[in-house]
Amino acid sequence: MIEPVQYPVYKKDPAISKNMIEVAEMFTRAIGFNFDKEPFKKKEVRQAINHAIDRNLMIEKLLHGKAVPAVSWLPSTSAGFNPNAKPYDYDPAKAAELMKKAGYENGFTADALSTGNASWGTVVFEAAMPMLKKINITLKIQQMEGATLVDRLQKGEFDMFSYSMGTGPDPYQALARWKSDMPRIANYMNYKNPAYDKVLKQAAAERNEAKKVTLLQQADGILLEDAALMFFNYNKAVMAYQPWVHGLKPAAVDMVFQDYVNVWVEESSPRANEK
Repeated sequence: MIEPVQYPVYKKDPAISKNMIEVAEMFTRAIGFNFDKEPFKKKEVRQAINHAIDRNLMIEKLLHGKAVPAVSWLPSTSAGFNPNAKPYDYDPAKAAELMKKAGYENGFTADALSTGNASWGTVVFEAAMPMLKKINITLKIQQMEGATLVDRLQKGEFDMFSYSMGTGPDPYQALARWKSDMPRIANYMNYKNPAYDKVLKQAAAERNEAKKVTLLQQADGILLEDAALMFFNYNKAVMAYQPWVHGLKPAAVDMVFQDYVNVWVEESSPRANEK
């Protein structure tokens, strides 16, 4: 597996780049909000944050391009992903207008929690801080261990958090995390939206697969329009392999989950005859 700092080097290497597979894994990196806290109850504030942060620049500079810009909650490899959905564009002026509309033209200060993870931890807030400052949002960043972070999230002791959350192969289960009746052990933000709940209930009862996918896309679209999170990126898993190795696949659930029964090595491999 290739780390972000290695990615641009390997991509430029003609020998390595032709033996690489990459895929948007079913992990969504996002900034979450505490819906019990007043500023984040306003949709305009959440939308403003989505417009204020240049996710593409952060992916380029922070992650060296090793990520796929997020559109909404479901990753682009999910069966419920809507290819026609439009992500929030980087628009500081629009972000400022939304803050004014929400009554927060003068901004506010927020506690921003995460871990020391180099891809989705406090570095995300550090990179976003000057962008959010332009709309008068000041971050007080707190770094902690993963177990402590999860404990704080489940207790609702935060304003904002940055995290990488698995969505898995079942889009309904991925979306169900944010249902109103889900306990905070899963629904960290205490997100509640009756329209979202209604569509998910319809999806759960639908037996026609095509109609079910349409409903799941609709639910994901509600999260997008509601700016339930600041949708940052989907992890891009990258694997480099030797030219004599065959059968590796871009496994979206997790790249390491390969069907090793069908992975084989040529007899010309330097290791083929090792005892």
